[in-house]
Amino acid sequence: MSRRITLKQLNVFVETAMNKYITIAAEKCYITQPSASKAILQLEEALQKVLFERGAGKEISLTYEGELLFVEAKSILDRVSELIKDKENITGKIVIGASVTICDYVLPKILPQFQKLFPKINIRIERVLSDRIRYYVENAVCDIGLVEGRVISRELEQTLWKEDRIEIICAKNHELAKKDKVSLEEVLVGQNWVLWHHDMGTRDIYIQTKGREKLTQSFGFGAEDLGNGLLKFSEVAWDNQENITRASTNYISSSIVFDSAEAIKNYVANSNFLASLSKTMLDNTICNDIKILNVEGGYQTRDFYILKHKQRFFSQASDVFLDWISNYNL
Repeated sequence: MSRRITLKQLNVFVETAMNKYITIAAEKCYITQPSASKAILQLEEALQKVLFERGAGKEISLTYEGELLFVEAKSILDRVSELIKDKENITGKIVIGASVTICDYVLPKILPQFQKLFPKINIRIERVLSDRIRYYVENAVCDIGLVEGRVISRELEQTLWKEDRIEIICAKNHELAKKDKVSLEEVLVGQNWVLWHHDMGTRDIYIQTKGREKLTQSFGFGAEDLGNGLLKFSEVAWDNQENITRASTNYISSSIVFDSAEAIKNYVANSNFLASLSKTMLDNTICNDIKILNVEGGYQTRDFYILKHKQRFFSQASDVFLDWISNYNL
């Protein structure tokens, strides 16, 4: 369990303590009420202390441990506020390479907060695939990279930023939608799938995650030269970097390929096809025609990473952004 404490958590804690209601604290911190509650819970878990007395109503009050923390947290935030005032005059330009999910669904939510703190820093986003971002950061086309999954590079420092969950979805009227739980075999065998374009990151995630769990059976999305289909892996062998070195494969089903998450969601809603998309993408969806399947043994995650060059000089603007986004708790 991570014990890292973020400024966001402290800010939510202080606002909640001062206003007695999480809903008011959430508004003042420009986040949703569930996000505020999660921040408080993460802070309590990190400190292993109960910070609030939660009564029958919505109003909450500080515990003794909470009162002690409040004094320290307020002091920390006041000092940070003074530092930010000193940095308000920082100018510069940052070029960020962001993969599809991060560019479309994450950055638009969080960058306005950075720009309020540092209004004189100009940002340009390059929306490209993860491997292209690796190349861009290596060759100084981009200052910073934000990617889905690790990249292979000796020149770049890769910092884990966020974990994203991968879900399997179907239409609300699909036969599997009627079940409370489905097996991995049920979603693979005899089902048609909508797939990402062969360069998209989600297509590799099951193999990678299963590798970390040291399982001997997995499945992966085939690229275009494999017939745009699903391959089932058995008798899998892994190397020290958790890459597949040997496996028996069987072709599973036919598929259709899109390079847009929105197109995939719309296709699934109007067909009997399944698809695999990240929770980040689905959290931004208002669609009553899609169901997320509860797959037994099918919980998958995909990590987001921050890329920067190990040797290159960083501008003050880039340093400020890296520090800010590394500590931003999504």
